[in-house]
Amino acid sequence: MKLGLPTCASGVRLKPSSTALPSGTPRHTQTQLRKSSGMAEPQVSKGKLAITGAVKDLPDSIRDLIQRSHQAKTLAYCPYSNFRVGAALLTEDGTVFLGCNVENACYNLGICAERNAVSTAVSQGQKRFKAIAITSDLKKQVISPCGGCRQVMLEFGADWDVYMTSSDGFYTRMTVQELLPLSFRPEDLKSEEN
Repeated sequence: MKLGLPTCASGVRLKPSSTALPSGTPRHTQTQLRKSSGMAEPQVSKGKLAITGAVKDLPDSIRDLIQRSHQAKTLAYCPYSNFRVGAALLTEDGTVFLGCNVENACYNLGICAERNAVSTAVSQGQKRFKAIAITSDLKKQVISPCGGCRQVMLEFGADWDVYMTSSDGFYTRMTVQELLPLSFRPEDLKSEEN
C-alpha cells in the first residue's frame, strides 16, 4: 500500500495488550485511558493502541455498524493516496449515516470519512449520536480518527463510542472524550457574562 501522500486518517498499529504507557503520558490521561466503561480497556504501548477485542464478539448492532463502515469504504474517492476509509455513524434514534474519504488534487480540500458522515447526518437534522465505526484497508492495525475529526465529533458530545477497526476483524473502542482529552468545546465559547 502506497502512503506517500498525506491522508486524512492515521493508522494505529496493534500491539499485544500491555499496561505500559508512553513515558511522559500525563497522569490524568493515564487515568482516563484506564477507566473504560465495562469493556476490556485499550492499552497504549509506545504511543500505539492495542486491540480491545475481536469484532465477532461484539453485539449484533455494533457488528452491523462496523459492516456498514466497510460498505462505505468501497465508495471512497482516493486517487492520490489509495488509502480508503469508511465510517458508519449511529444516531440515538437508530439511523445510520455513511461517510467515506473524498480526496482532492488540492490536498487540504479533501474530507475525511468521519466528517463526511457527521455532515450528512447533520444535514438530515440529526445531532445526537450513539456510536461511529471507522475502517480502512489496514490489517493488524486499527484506523484512528485525525485530530480534526475528533474535534468535529466532540461538537456533538463527548460520551459516545468510537469503534476503530482493522480490515481483519479487530477493534479498539474509546469514547470521544478519551480520544480528545483537555479539549476545546462549544461551552468554551460562552462568556461568564452570558
